[in-house]
Amino acid sequence: MRPPCQFMRLIALPLCFTLAAPPGAWAQTAAEGHVEDVVVTSAPAPETTQTVSEKQVQALQSAPVAATVVTQDQIQNLQINNIQDAKQLAPSLTIKVLNVQNLTFNIRGIGNADGTNVPGSFSGVPIYIDGIYYPRPGTAYLDIPDMDGLQVLKGPQGTAGGWDSTAGAVKVTTLLPSFTTQRDVSVTYGNYNQVLLKGSVTGAIADTDWAAFRLSLFGNYQDGWIHSVSAGNNASYGEYTDKAIRAQVLLRPIEDLTVRLVADYSFIYTQCCVSLTTGVVTNYANGAPIPNNFYQRAASVGYIPQGNNGLSRWNTDLSGNVGAGPSETGLSTGVAAITHYNLNGNSIDSVTAFRRYGYNCHWFNNTAFNVDTLRSYCGDGNSWNGQEDLSISSATGQPVETKAGVFFLWENFRSPDNLYYGGQAGAWYFQPKTPADATFAHYAMDWTQMNGNGQVDTKSIAPYLQSVWHATPQIDVTAGLRYSATWKSAHNEGLTTGLDVSGLDPGTQQAVLAARASSVGPAYWSQYINSYQGLPSGLISISYKVTPDIMPYVSYGHGARPGGPNISYGPLPDAAPTVIKPETLDNYEIGLKTDLLDHKVQANFAAFWMNDWNFITQGAGIGTTGGFFAYTANAPHVISRGFEADVRAHPTEEISVNASGMYDDAFYQNFPSAPCPVELGYKSTCSLTGQQISATPRWSFNLGAEYTKHLGAIIPNLPTPVIFFAGPDYSWQSWTNSGWFGESSNSIYAVIPAYGILNAHAGLKAEDGSWNLTGWVHNALNAHYFLVKSSNIGAATGLIGGTPGNPLMAGLTYTAKF
Repeated sequence: MRPPCQFMRLIALPLCFTLAAPPGAWAQTAAEGHVEDVVVTSAPAPETTQTVSEKQVQALQSAPVAATVVTQDQIQNLQINNIQDAKQLAPSLTIKVLNVQNLTFNIRGIGNADGTNVPGSFSGVPIYIDGIYYPRPGTAYLDIPDMDGLQVLKGPQGTAGGWDSTAGAVKVTTLLPSFTTQRDVSVTYGNYNQVLLKGSVTGAIADTDWAAFRLSLFGNYQDGWIHSVSAGNNASYGEYTDKAIRAQVLLRPIEDLTVRLVADYSFIYTQCCVSLTTGVVTNYANGAPIPNNFYQRAASVGYIPQGNNGLSRWNTDLSGNVGAGPSETGLSTGVAAITHYNLNGNSIDSVTAFRRYGYNCHWFNNTAFNVDTLRSYCGDGNSWNGQEDLSISSATGQPVETKAGVFFLWENFRSPDNLYYGGQAGAWYFQPKTPADATFAHYAMDWTQMNGNGQVDTKSIAPYLQSVWHATPQIDVTAGLRYSATWKSAHNEGLTTGLDVSGLDPGTQQAVLAARASSVGPAYWSQYINSYQGLPSGLISISYKVTPDIMPYVSYGHGARPGGPNISYGPLPDAAPTVIKPETLDNYEIGLKTDLLDHKVQANFAAFWMNDWNFITQGAGIGTTGGFFAYTANAPHVISRGFEADVRAHPTEEISVNASGMYDDAFYQNFPSAPCPVELGYKSTCSLTGQQISATPRWSFNLGAEYTKHLGAIIPNLPTPVIFFAGPDYSWQSWTNSGWFGESSNSIYAVIPAYGILNAHAGLKAEDGSWNLTGWVHNALNAHYFLVKSSNIGAATGLIGGTPGNPLMAGLTYTAKF
């Protein structure tokens, strides 16, 4: 039964303006909604997720924007649970993960130059889940219950709403409530004792036809696979526990109003972030020896390295006598109200969301060797944010279709920071030669702590407008404007403490305190920094339908990424600017979209040239004791240029193929004062002008296929017909013939070699979708590769290493629907 229409109409309009959701939020629903500009009309029951995924693909075929879509079928077949799993299907999307807090999403090499968290500035690649903006990348790292589809949109997207962007945006959709009762249960078991449990239940509330619910649970556990070789420590690393719950209510109190209420909670615990060492640099590029290199420091404290671990041994030299192994936790939780209201063919859409992100680390920075130098270096970031995206769209089918709206965001970010040196820090960093030197080093560094508290408050408001003019039946002109006004205020304070020096003579006391201040930080510091940045964005594109199935287009987009107060961990170095300049990007693109051979082949191509101005990246310097100080800086000019292709084909009813690839030449057009790599550590600054930007493969591609065969009722006592399916998926990436840079200083010792990953799956499923049994293997060739590589894991000692990617993982998944 519907509630009385007169009563609901009284509250409908206020709801439209106080609740929220952009058109892209409606992935599937029995009520009228949208799927990326595709209207899903009313139906007796919700459409299948496969149908909606295909509609997302079809919708973007007529949009003048380069995009890659990961469908529901791909998510199920390839066991994709989060954005990181999905990136292999989108070569233009790269993810650099240092840990749950420090990671970055880049598109075409642009987004955030380094994985290190930048408290004062958000990424240039916004992440959305069901239309809700996730400002901190760590919140999008966790597994996503009921993940339904993913889109990677390339080029600036700010004039369509949400947060402004430079290189593009990533949009994830999840399954909606259904008015048809259904229960889903999925169980996975894999090597390294992986146990993955997923379950959901959906249906009408109290047998009504205007209220439905969906409750989803998710739990994922896996043992570690990186083992310690140190005596007395049998720990393994790479272990994680990930769990989540998502509750939704879908309301359709009147014919024209749909409201979606969402509450979610995700939590992850992981023992991570250890580094496998691969070598030691002992000489600078000019031949001069590196003073106090890793071997010399190890000898001074009586440490005998276990040898270069490398990728062939999958182990690390950690010891239990330093303390517990490295671990960290992260959580993401929030509530949202998503609304769509049809007003005489026009629509009012809005999203209201409140979210919290929390991170806590419990790990040691000497996670590559067994010396008690640095007990912890953690910034426990916590974020609270609220957002509203309110828009009105004109009716479709008119000569001019317009969407206008305003986006508002506030965020409070807090990060208590802790830097705590161990009992061998003085000898390791100062390399004392005499007993007097050893005493000095002991008081200057051993057990020294730096405790800080950084906070950044952000308020941003941005009106936007985007219109499509159907100039002729074949020609569309799309134009958009946006202005983002962003206010940020920041406060960073802290103090440095150490061993009591009152027993030393006055001259030695002053010298010890001065050395402590220059090596770790001043006894007390406090910084107050405010900024305001107003940034315009724009879009103009023209598309021409040569035939209904062939559409070339040209476009220009201008996007922006606000900078802000240069707040980092600890006091800001003297060389660092107090305010990060805003980053702006001009994207020039030519594309072609085709749907050929009676819709059996979709082939899309794009060539692009991006000029990025004041690229937000990392500046750095080496302290007096070899300590590494990092801060945020701007590179004046970066260029990313290249071409990409995205192909989907169904040559037969039984075979489907998808392929995507990209060539991306992303380099510093102008960066004269950059941080120096370890091999040039004898210089204060270096030039990266003309060099590739880090974490950006020049060549990358993905190729996948699926074979299905209807076998009929082959299983005794089971009348449901059965389908056999199987397929491989291969992804590969490289920068020229040697690899690409794994750290922002572009050290030759931090090059990640080219590698390819082969995944495969096969199984049986019921034709009616009631059950599915899938066997799968990830990294089937057991390729050994680095996700991140650094020449600085030993605090400027020349120790080289990095974080490895997952080894061969295999398992079996059973899913039932009833």
